[in-house]
Amino acid sequence: MRECLRGTDILAHLRDNQYGVILTEFAGEQDARAAAARISEALRAPFKVAGQAVDFKGTIEFRVLPLDEGQVTQTLERCRSEDATTFVLAS
Repeated sequence: MRECLRGTDILAHLRDNQYGVILTEFAGEQDARAAAARISEALRAPFKVAGQAVDFKGTIEFRVLPLDEGQVTQTLERCRSEDATTFVLAS
């Protein structure tokens, strides 16, 4: 997934199968959708984990929310709620 992002963007594993991406030069929802499309496309190709081939099939849900640097924990909680713009891409 890191290869799908710009050098200044940040990727973090949040829990289980949830990841967070901070787009450092966020230019609106279209920018987020473009990053999400790149990640979704990359996950379509089989890849290896611990020597095992993994072929991901399914949908990926993306949530978009501006990051409030002063309240990171609250922003993450809002991202899990209905306060975020949500869109789904099928892989």
